[in-house]
Amino acid sequence: MSMNRPARGMTMIEAIVASSIFAMVIALSFGITHWSTSSFQQQIREGTLADKGEKAIKFMQEELADATLLSGTGMPDDVTTGGYTFRQAQLRFRVPLRYKNNDNNAKGHTVFIKPVTVQTDPVTGAIITSPTFVDDFDFRLHYGWRDNQRFVANAHDNNKLVPLQGPGLQMGSSLGVPAGVQIATASFVSDESPPGTYLAGTTMGGYIRFRFVLNTQMSMGKYGRNGIISEADERVDLDGDGAFTSTFGLGYMERSYFIGPVGNETQVEDSRQSIGDTCIIQPCFSTSATTASEAASLKSNRIFWQDLAGGQVVNPGRLQLYLWVFDMTSSGEPHLMRCTTTLFMRNNATYVRAVSATGTDD
Repeated sequence: MSMNRPARGMTMIEAIVASSIFAMVIALSFGITHWSTSSFQQQIREGTLADKGEKAIKFMQEELADATLLSGTGMPDDVTTGGYTFRQAQLRFRVPLRYKNNDNNAKGHTVFIKPVTVQTDPVTGAIITSPTFVDDFDFRLHYGWRDNQRFVANAHDNNKLVPLQGPGLQMGSSLGVPAGVQIATASFVSDESPPGTYLAGTTMGGYIRFRFVLNTQMSMGKYGRNGIISEADERVDLDGDGAFTSTFGLGYMERSYFIGPVGNETQVEDSRQSIGDTCIIQPCFSTSATTASEAASLKSNRIFWQDLAGGQVVNPGRLQLYLWVFDMTSSGEPHLMRCTTTLFMRNNATYVRAVSATGTDD
């Protein structure tokens, strides 16, 4: 005779083991989900950061590729703001005026040049001899600023609307000229050398400027305030030098234009345009840099760099751009990357100096 034994329940040990296994499975599942979510969020953050940096550098590249550098030192300028100095974080430049300004050229800016009958020593500037060929000449096109967001009527082209720019673009009247931009008078002295004057009814001379601006309203990371991030406070070695001694400023690039001759110019306040969305990071009190590799490092970053030899610029038309873009979560997780490009400023010839030349109509 057979007897059916009643089903035996789980023992205490079996229940504990089963519960532990179940808890491990749940924890592992949540861990994988959390890791996947964090990884995805990190990719989104880094992708957004890279997109901001690439857009900023492309914006500057497109305009600088058609420009000539304007600097009293022959190199990009330093910026001092908020009590900090950022090395070579400003660039002043001019762009071509491509629109008709007289009847001799229907498509663009006109330049008249006659053969130069003298040559100068490239080092001392002294006159040494006549040119080998009668067609030898030495010239630079001194262009001013151009604002692609504003338009005025060109009096020399049937009042065709063209971007507001200067110098040399003739207008019939001051109507349509925005506040802060004045029409030059016949007595207005340009910054040409030798000095010249603009005709009444032309826009003033000037230039465009890209400049790093410290955003003193920015807070980032655990302790970053007033646009300043400290490695010592955050306990993060951002520049990779093995120490927590560096301080960095967070800001953006600003594009604006100036009117008037260099040394007596006026910034048009409402021409200011922000580039970079306060994600650009610059070292405060940065050390000197003598090579491009040093300038490209975050320790002594230069936004604008020209190769040097013996302290002199090797090629005035060649410019390197380095933008470090940065983001940090409130928990102190940093995201940092560099965007860079090398470009050639095509408007890099030399201005007419010889007395036998008629100069340029610019």
